[in-house]
Amino acid sequence: MTFSEQMSIRQDEVRAEASNQDVDLHLIAATLMFAVIRADGDTDHLELAHMVDIMRSRYALSSEEISSLIFSARRASVGDQGLEALAQQLCKHWSPKEREQLLNDFWFLATADREIRIDERLVIELIANNLQLEADDITKARYMAEQRLELNIS
Repeated sequence: MTFSEQMSIRQDEVRAEASNQDVDLHLIAATLMFAVIRADGDTDHLELAHMVDIMRSRYALSSEEISSLIFSARRASVGDQGLEALAQQLCKHWSPKEREQLLNDFWFLATADREIRIDERLVIELIANNLQLEADDITKARYMAEQRLELNIS
């Protein structure tokens, strides 16, 4: 095998590894989003529709990929410690800006049914703390979601 053939194979392996890592990170994000949706005890169709929109626009995923991720996220039964571990995994691979955007997505999901319940707020704050976001950023994101909710209700 020539050197260029070896390099080509190695490049293909690196691309496959990166693709697998993206899928894993998208699954983690989907699982965390689903935990927010599930937090109030009601899986609202509007929240799921918003989740699909987020995954399509942020991650440029196909409908099949999104369906598969949501199916896997829905099946995952993750307690608080699991949520903490998943959030910490994202910290290893995502920039603070990406993690902040995910926090904003959580609040967007929580407001989809036109109210933010205490259970949703607690789950979001638990995840956000483990995403190693600043307290001010967490508070600001919640405030913006509450403002958006007020504008949509009035």
